[in-house]
Amino acid sequence: SADLPCTTTLTAQSPGITPQSISVTVNPPPGITLFSLPTNVGSGLQYGAFTARLAESNHGGVTMRIRSADPQVLRLSPNATTGGTEFIDVFIANGSTDATYYVHGMEGATGVVAITATATGFSNATGTATVLRPAIELLGVPNTTTSLSASDAFYVRTGVVLPGGSFFWAQQSPRVGGPGLTVTVTHTNPDVAQLVTLAGAAQT
Repeated sequence: SADLPCTTTLTAQSPGITPQSISVTVNPPPGITLFSLPTNVGSGLQYGAFTARLAESNHGGVTMRIRSADPQVLRLSPNATTGGTEFIDVFIANGSTDATYYVHGMEGATGVVAITATATGFSNATGTATVLRPAIELLGVPNTTTSLSASDAFYVRTGVVLPGGSFFWAQQSPRVGGPGLTVTVTHTNPDVAQLVTLAGAAQT
């Protein structure tokens, strides 16, 4: 019932024998660390992997629960191939300390959401993830070319740009379990160039 940390004295004694005492300090429960938080994820996208780590490995085997405070905005999954849910339970075997998880931004939602990790015998840990409007980036498009040049391959990637920023912060894929997305590429001058795909040439 005492506030931790606290100290107690353990004594061994018997009549006619010199006793011995030792001092024992009882510390608060070990903690959990949520690495790489706070973080950002685009709505409709997923990002990971993140690590939640127990401060002690000699725990006999525990289940860590990692929960989103608002599953309408942010969900969690144990890997990159599983759809997100409000919380995940990850069993951590004795001698191990780490649980892995991914964050999923829900389509059309934005905001800051708390993520909490709990495990029996350990103090809780809380961090945050911000769901942002997703972004698209074009990579590999040349500034100039000629009519004699070979076709230039380029590609599009999805991710997020931080508020007030002008650079692509992180590449993130569409979330598992979501509707996915279609990217439309167009150009403005059909007299000088064509877009070429395996299906043929077109303006869009």
